[in-house]
Amino acid sequence: MNATSTVSVRSSNPIPYSPVSSTGDQPTLPIEANPDWKTAEGAAQFLQRDHDKPFFLGCGIYLPHLPWYAPKKFFDMHPLEDIELPPYKADDFEDIPAIGKRMGERHIKHIRESGKWKEAVQGCLAADSFADACVGHVLDALEKSRYRDNTIVVLWGDHGYDVGEKKIAKSALWEQTTRTPLIIDAPGKLPTGTPASGKICKSPVSLVDLYPTLVDLCGLPENEHLDGRSFAPLVNNPNADWPYPAIITHSPHWLGANHAVRSREFHYIHYSDGGEELYDVKADPLQRNNLATAPVHASTRAELKKWLPKKNAPHFGAPKRR
Repeated sequence: MNATSTVSVRSSNPIPYSPVSSTGDQPTLPIEANPDWKTAEGAAQFLQRDHDKPFFLGCGIYLPHLPWYAPKKFFDMHPLEDIELPPYKADDFEDIPAIGKRMGERHIKHIRESGKWKEAVQGCLAADSFADACVGHVLDALEKSRYRDNTIVVLWGDHGYDVGEKKIAKSALWEQTTRTPLIIDAPGKLPTGTPASGKICKSPVSLVDLYPTLVDLCGLPENEHLDGRSFAPLVNNPNADWPYPAIITHSPHWLGANHAVRSREFHYIHYSDGGEELYDVKADPLQRNNLATAPVHASTRAELKKWLPKKNAPHFGAPKRR
């Protein structure tokens, strides 16, 4: 195999695109003026060229990160009168530990009281739809290219987002803020076998597992220094045995070392002050009923607790806490 080239395409300054005007009108600049579309177009142009060696192409779409600026047509896809607000339980935080409450409700309370909750959801949906269009532009280019039948495509986000179920933001350890899209499309034959097509895998994996998985799927030499583990077996068979939970960390820079452990059946949260949450993923998908103190689930809690990190790395680039 020839040496592999690596290309990353991402706008260096995605924010200043035509903000909503003081009159409340949405942006009217052409879609091509948006930095995310320029990023997608750069990736599409790369796929239109001839390459004489294997390549890794990274394409980073900024939206739906805040601020939710998008062309007007994507707001029009989600009229305010059709917006359905997320389910909300007024006393949801009564069984949540103190640090969880600090991660939670502060900002959404103000949005609810202002009467602008639907506008917030609309903005998020518009940003989602525009990001989807950008991804589609890249995939259309791949479909028309000479690389359509020998390219592995991975679509993922860096975190989830909550628009009012418990908060409005990221930076928490519940399902809505930690679960991210992850889709893998691979050619019909890989060094690891034949991939499944159009199947949903219910086993939890971590983004740190992506690197070793791609190494495995491409048949490259194993790198023993990587964190994570290859979930290539799940790409080939979504029902394969996978005994590992996903480990999630909220940076210790803010509220101490707080973690979550997500198995197929349960979502366990452990805060730096010892506070805990435990949810039955199937019976309670909205995570309304904290089972951490229920004696019947003591063994489950103890088993998941074994997966908590024993050592926490410092927050990247942040000053040391005193």
